[in-house]
Amino acid sequence: MSIRTTCLLVVLGMAARPLASQSTCDATCIQFMTTVTEALNTVTGGINPSNHIVFSGNLVFADGQVVAMAQLGTLLSYVDGLKAAGAQRIDLNPGVTSVTNPNVAAAYAAVIYRARQLGMQIAINPEVSPGELGQSPTFQTFQTTAMSTYVQLAQLYQPDNFVIVHEPTTAEGSLHLVPGKQDWVGFIQTLGPLIKAASPHTRLGAGGFQNGAVPNLSTIENTYWEQFVALPTCNGSNLSGGCLDFMTMDIYNIDTFPVYENWISLAKTSGKGIYIEETWRPDFFIQSPLPASDYAADGSLLMPLDSPTVSALGSCDAVFTNLDVAWLQGMAKWASGNGMEAMTVFTTLGFFALESGMNGYLFSKVEAQSVQSALGSGQFSAVPSPGFQMPAAQMGIPEAVSVSSASYARLSSAYCTASALCPNSSIAADELVSAFGLDLATTSTAAPSANFPTSLGGTSATLVDSTNTSFPVQLSSVSQGQANYLVPAGMKSGPATLTVHSGDGTVSTGIVYVQSVMPGLYTANADGTGAPAAIAVCAGTCSGWPGPPVNGQFFQPAFICNPSCSPQAINVASGDTVALELFGTGIRHVAATSSVSAQINGQTVAVGFAGAQGTYTGLDQVNVQLLPSLANSNPVNVVLTFQDTADNITLTTNAVSVLIQ
Repeated sequence: MSIRTTCLLVVLGMAARPLASQSTCDATCIQFMTTVTEALNTVTGGINPSNHIVFSGNLVFADGQVVAMAQLGTLLSYVDGLKAAGAQRIDLNPGVTSVTNPNVAAAYAAVIYRARQLGMQIAINPEVSPGELGQSPTFQTFQTTAMSTYVQLAQLYQPDNFVIVHEPTTAEGSLHLVPGKQDWVGFIQTLGPLIKAASPHTRLGAGGFQNGAVPNLSTIENTYWEQFVALPTCNGSNLSGGCLDFMTMDIYNIDTFPVYENWISLAKTSGKGIYIEETWRPDFFIQSPLPASDYAADGSLLMPLDSPTVSALGSCDAVFTNLDVAWLQGMAKWASGNGMEAMTVFTTLGFFALESGMNGYLFSKVEAQSVQSALGSGQFSAVPSPGFQMPAAQMGIPEAVSVSSASYARLSSAYCTASALCPNSSIAADELVSAFGLDLATTSTAAPSANFPTSLGGTSATLVDSTNTSFPVQLSSVSQGQANYLVPAGMKSGPATLTVHSGDGTVSTGIVYVQSVMPGLYTANADGTGAPAAIAVCAGTCSGWPGPPVNGQFFQPAFICNPSCSPQAINVASGDTVALELFGTGIRHVAATSSVSAQINGQTVAVGFAGAQGTYTGLDQVNVQLLPSLANSNPVNVVLTFQDTADNITLTTNAVSVLIQ
């Protein structure tokens, strides 16, 4: 088995038991921290960061063994918290049968949709738990099940990365199979083409772990790993024969780095990417090495890692705060210095802290039993851990964060109170979008006409959709921190990757989620709030309206600016027909006007039109009727609701303010 934290089971109440105080560290504990620190310094001392890496966090509450027990609010809060902590990707470990449970499948869908809205990548690393396929399943039973469920995982959730084989000897132990005797290469060759067909943009990987505490299993893992890396590297011509795009490794120890370094060399020689799929600092054992009686004949551990006879202090204990920070910083440095793609932190419970009555950084095992309920009730906050946030800011991949250029849509949660934290990166075809970053262009320039070019001021961009189709992107304007672009018309629904190339060679990447509509309304102050950039139209007597009429209709702006803009009074008299023409983007592909509803001051009003405005590139329009009953002495809110039948979601626009008299 892989050596990794087991505090997750305690968090969910599956192994809770009274424990002695965990607030002190005795001489053995201090010696452990000294030994780990010295070894870490030896491994990383000569390493210099050389490239950007993806910083990823594992959503431990969504593990296949426990996901059915977690509340959806808890899972979504965990996603928000990881985003706030600096994570650029979410890693999930569903069980091989997880997707067969409709409630679990829906929970994964909600979690992944939330992560996509936040502009985060997704990696799926399936695992099989003991007893999940019965008491004595064969390897063929496991493979037959995976042929169905892995394809469903890929098709439903369209991950960026899919690790087909995750810790093969751990799976063999869970299935009660003889270690080292299964055809995992054949498993990859069978499953890989099916996953690629179900989700063309998904990259395929495989990997394993090493640990001196389980030398027999480590040797077997190394044999498997070397078989995996020898498989063809995926390209356009070999997807049907079984191939891999990348390799992974789990690092929870300090004694097998020469093997890891060899793995890196093998991956690079074969033209594959490589990254750390799981890491946390080594577990603290009372006795090291562990006695032979703690091991089964196959080399696996018989005792849980948090057993009082194995570890007096658990993987989630605050005693190890400084060591945990040093470990994550060191692993980030080591991964970057060795040209790896990413680093995933497994024990992400360390990024959360309750706001009252609990430890300020990490949870002891007793305290951890309250984490789930605290997450569900919103009594938590993201810890500004320098172990993750600082290296993520320094070495994380440069990002281009996209939002509707009409509304600058944001997501709201306990972690998303600051608007800059949680932009909603959903987009729609033919929508005008703004991407924000640090080095998107070397100059500030705008397109000379509505016929936007694909290169502007030396900056260009591409979008790759869920079918793995690449689209050049038309740019309306660019500057160092912002690039405004038009979403290509032919993009398919699902996750997509935006890549922005600056004139100086800087490459920034953004994750977006394409759906049929992503409505946003333009406002007079160009910030998505306040008075809409709208026109009111009146037919009838229209007393008090500015004239002269045009074709029997009177027109006036719904805003007045001096210099900031506020709602301008709109006179709605009995006998007149008054409509408000709202302008926005991301609207035109709504299934029908009947799929749009409008609420003004809480009252539902008729929508007469919703579609392309027709004159300006990417600009859409919605017409709503204004009635005398809506008259108010103060500005009132206008909100549009869209039923996106293609994606089965309901969307609302940013609220704008109008003054009806």
